[in-house]
Amino acid sequence: MSTPHQVIIGALNSGESVYAIGSVEGATFIVCAVGTDVVILDADFSRVQVIPGCSRSAGQLVNSVSCCQDSGKIAATYGNTIKIFEPISNAHEKKKPVLSCRWIETQCFTVKERVKSVLWNMDGLRMTVVVGDELFLYQHRSLSSVVPFGSAAPVTFCISEEDHAHDANMWHIIWSVQLGQHPRYIKFSPDGTFLAISGEHDKSVKIIYQDLFEQGKEHLSFGFFILDHPAPVRGFEWRRTGRYMPRKCMQAILITWCEDNTSRIWKETPSQESAIGDLCGDEGDTSWERSRPRKFLGKHFGVKKIKSRIITKLKGMLSERKRYTEESLNALGMKAQMGKSPSFSDLQSAQYTFSSVHFHLMATVNGETDCMLVPSMEGCGPLQRPLCVHWLNNKELDFTVGAEKVLTEVIQSDGHSVRKSPTASPIELAEGAVWHNSEYSESGDWTSSVLDKIYSETTSFKDALDVKLEVLLRQWSKSSDILFAIHPIDGSLLIWTVEWLDDPHRQPVVSFTSRIPSALPIADASSLHPSLDTFNPFEPMFADTLRKEEGKDAELLLSGRMLEMKISATIHLLTHHENGSLNLWHVAVDESSSFTCILCVTHKSRMCGHRFQIDQVVPHPALPLLLTTSQFQSEQSAFDNETRFLSELILWKISPVGPLCKSGGIKEIARVASSLHTGFDCIGWIPVFLPSCALESSSNSPTCCFIASEGPNLIIYQAVTDARNFLVEIYNSTRQTKADTNK
Repeated sequence: MSTPHQVIIGALNSGESVYAIGSVEGATFIVCAVGTDVVILDADFSRVQVIPGCSRSAGQLVNSVSCCQDSGKIAATYGNTIKIFEPISNAHEKKKPVLSCRWIETQCFTVKERVKSVLWNMDGLRMTVVVGDELFLYQHRSLSSVVPFGSAAPVTFCISEEDHAHDANMWHIIWSVQLGQHPRYIKFSPDGTFLAISGEHDKSVKIIYQDLFEQGKEHLSFGFFILDHPAPVRGFEWRRTGRYMPRKCMQAILITWCEDNTSRIWKETPSQESAIGDLCGDEGDTSWERSRPRKFLGKHFGVKKIKSRIITKLKGMLSERKRYTEESLNALGMKAQMGKSPSFSDLQSAQYTFSSVHFHLMATVNGETDCMLVPSMEGCGPLQRPLCVHWLNNKELDFTVGAEKVLTEVIQSDGHSVRKSPTASPIELAEGAVWHNSEYSESGDWTSSVLDKIYSETTSFKDALDVKLEVLLRQWSKSSDILFAIHPIDGSLLIWTVEWLDDPHRQPVVSFTSRIPSALPIADASSLHPSLDTFNPFEPMFADTLRKEEGKDAELLLSGRMLEMKISATIHLLTHHENGSLNLWHVAVDESSSFTCILCVTHKSRMCGHRFQIDQVVPHPALPLLLTTSQFQSEQSAFDNETRFLSELILWKISPVGPLCKSGGIKEIARVASSLHTGFDCIGWIPVFLPSCALESSSNSPTCCFIASEGPNLIIYQAVTDARNFLVEIYNSTRQTKADTNK
């Protein structure tokens, strides 16, 4: 069977949470809501799987999607239906790609109204659901058996009553709240401690946190505080800390964007007397997960254990943080049952009070005064997109690379110990001592006898590991944070440096670093959605070591030099645009800068096309142009009022494909949408060419016309093959008109 040259996946649905980034076994993947389908891509935009809408959700668009960062679970909403998909390994695939998984539906339940968005907590054990102006926190039964709370009526599943009867009543509501208005922006902090919410045209951001936790208490209690802004909030973004950073080790930091083109950086005020109760936590293998088939959790269980071990050691190095542990053997047994993650210890430990929890304003970045050589944004009108400053998350990327180096060395040392000695390996000794020994000190720290048991045979290795982890933490605290923004007018990339953001004894300083002109085309920059995502697209360093232990690539020996070569000097950037397209960009950084020096931005791939089934394909008889139409046919109209565009017409440009031009294909150059079901029923090309002077611009591109029906009307459109200069002139003219009107 021949391989297709090009596959057009389709554009994203309208909404705030229509794509998400997750990882499974260290491999990054992207989940997209495209029409009624859930599309899964790998880090390079290659299609991995398409999950079509089934009969239960016939005629329902995918409202939102969410991913677990480590387990790879996916939650997708169809109207008032929530479906959960879990990854399984493709064990029978001969040539395995980096992302060797496929997803299957495991659970499904419905709520009373249309779901606005869904967010994962507790690595798949808790789930936050927004329905209208209400917020619900669901909890899995396996977690409730360890941390019981009062709950509302349980949710009944409807996957297959015969084959999956044991899945009934798996989720129940443990907390809910009525919000003042419909939330538009909602995001958890990286460690799940805080939940930030803001509504449409809201001049504040509400931060929700668990207010009080007492053993034996029947209900969860949550508090909140408000971050006031002088202008309506247009979005926000948490600084990421990474999967290897222990929870509550670094203060949460939030950056918010307003219509006044000013981005504000808010930081959690540290408190020595208060500990934060968790809304979600790190990964851990629960008894429910351990009882499931091995294929649902991936092949490499040892990696999770090693990672938990590193997290525990990192947590112990932070002397300013106090670790709580269980005070009885019962509590230790619960921890062993739920998993080996420190987050479960936090959930079951002593009382928490939050009278002093608040955020303070650390710094601001003004789009007019804090950058140079950019056009003014004053007088652009209310529809102009504000300047949104984003985290590059260079610290998280650098810390992850360093932690994966440590993981690789631990795996190699473990394999060497197994081959060298018939006794237990260092990892097995560590697991046995850490998770099955009950000799705790009164303050919750491990006693010296336990540490001696862990590394009794590898003292020098333990000392070297401690030094490396201490260096990682010190480098995090002393290094600078990088901020960047795409200017919505000229598409330039603006870069700032924030120093001393994690230093408790210094005031952070924001300085403008550089400007890369025309990093993005003006059409993409002007239609940019506020939310951007950066990530490291490459598989973890320890993947080659694991393959080697499995007998694959036996001739490949990982030395220190080869580990350094695994560090890529490229960051992937995802941008979401007004027309539903999702773009992948390569951000090149200096190899020796620890992801702090950006060199250039290059476009890699674009996800676009029809959201619905294609009805017509009409090529032009002479020019390399193509027209396609699609319509959304819904059997259920309960939520049709939420769908803005029901018919689409797309103009494509065709490039030749052959032995000397393998990069050709079709490319979307324009899109027209209609709110009618019968839009674009009839289309056709008009057999006439228009000279380039008809555009009244500097463009010399050939143009032609086509006619399309929209309800009872016939509309004539002019198609321009290369309209880049024409669009720039239109955009500048529109800006000038708005500026003159505002004067």
